[in-house]
Amino acid sequence: MGKRSAARSRGARRAHPQPVDARHATPVSLNAEPRVPVEDLLLTPEEVAVLLKVRVELLYKWRYAGEGPPSFKVGRYVRYRSADVLTWLDSQAG
Repeated sequence: MGKRSAARSRGARRAHPQPVDARHATPVSLNAEPRVPVEDLLLTPEEVAVLLKVRVELLYKWRYAGEGPPSFKVGRYVRYRSADVLTWLDSQAG
């Protein structure tokens, strides 16, 4: 047995410990996006439309009329805070 095959048979590769996200105590991938609390998520109009089961056009009409869930612009893009959408939804149930 040569030097190379002896090194392989001894298990030359060691597993490195995975990094852990301290807030959630779960292993994280180095390529994964950082975890964000649900209430801090920024949603697109398309995502809000799916959540509310309405058409995107209706969201834009609500925005123009000052109705619907609160929204704001990030650059030229309209965004909704998930917490604001959920709060608005709860207020509509009453």
